[in-house]
Amino acid sequence: MGMKSAACWFAPRWQVRTQALGDAVERTVRLDVASIVRDSLEELAIREGPGRAAGHFTEVVLEEPFHLPVGRTVGKIKEHLTDIYRCYLRDGSLVLRVNTQELAYEEPQILRAPFYREPHGAPRDWRKEINLDLGGGQRAHGFAALRQDGKGARAGFALFRRNRLIQGSGDEGWKHHEVFGAPNMYRHQRLFGELHLEGFEVSHTKDGFRWTDEDAFAQLLADDLDGGDLPLLKQAEGHRQRAPRPALQRSASAAVAGAQEDMQANLEDALPPAAEQARADDPPPELENDAPGRPAPLVE
Repeated sequence: MGMKSAACWFAPRWQVRTQALGDAVERTVRLDVASIVRDSLEELAIREGPGRAAGHFTEVVLEEPFHLPVGRTVGKIKEHLTDIYRCYLRDGSLVLRVNTQELAYEEPQILRAPFYREPHGAPRDWRKEINLDLGGGQRAHGFAALRQDGKGARAGFALFRRNRLIQGSGDEGWKHHEVFGAPNMYRHQRLFGELHLEGFEVSHTKDGFRWTDEDAFAQLLADDLDGGDLPLLKQAEGHRQRAPRPALQRSASAAVAGAQEDMQANLEDALPPAAEQARADDPPPELENDAPGRPAPLVE
């Protein structure tokens, strides 16, 4: 359903050509959205033909797309694709290309530091395995960790079903308040992880889970995150990372430069265009029409 909805959103006509594994028949279905709506069609013709021996594939072709993505939108598409299929990219079972560019998932750097209450203690890798049994055939397993550098847009959990990401792609990580607290808390910037959920139903568009009790699950997860000898939530809140002096200087310089650019842009927006400014500097019309010898009024 998700693929069909997306295809109708992108193009007025499209087709699917596919062959199932172990099937010697290739099938093609073509959809014309306008004719389906006009004729109230409930069934579409399926063209069949001989397939390749041991072949299996699915090809979706969009005809005359309404709008092709460009610029930053292409970057966001690549980011979401690598997030969704990261498990298959890691084990090499999938090769993913966008405009001939092969994509790879970039692993976040995990915080390595002493416990914040023991600043001179041995550094640790702030990552722990998660294995929760919720009963009724429902289970969650994976890992949770803290980012080396806080980045709120990339924090949060990615939730998987059968190795495919369902919820938490890109800057939309799962951030339940029982785990992450208020948005201004440090854990909102550092905590992330991957959880594989078993026994949970998903929505028909496969972009979310159908929770029986999401609050209870989040509370159980929060207790596990802060339990044992690696309390992730406490470390996320208490850890402070001092940047080296050159990095601080670069950040300060960048902040000053950014402020100057903003001020200049605001000033330019406030001033009239050059042509209007020139007209504003011309003498008022009544002065030009004054009779010769008549003293001109003073103008400030």
